Amino acid sequence: MTSVFYEDIHLSSDSLKSIQECEEFSKSKERLELDRQRKAIMTRIQKLRKEKEKASA
Repeated sequence: MTSVFYEDIHLSSDSLKSIQECEEFSKSKERLELDRQRKAIMTRIQKLRKEKEKASA
C-alpha cells in the first residue's frame, strides 16, 4: 500500500512537470509568434519610410 501511495505521488509530480513543460512550450511558442509579428511590422515600417522619402524627394 505504501508503494502504491508513493507511485501516486511520483505520477503526480510527473504530471506537474509535464504541465510546466507544456506551459513553457506554449509561452515560447507565443514569444516566437510575437517576434515574427514584430519583425513583420518593423519591415513594413521601414518600407513605408523609404516610400515616404522617395515621395518627398
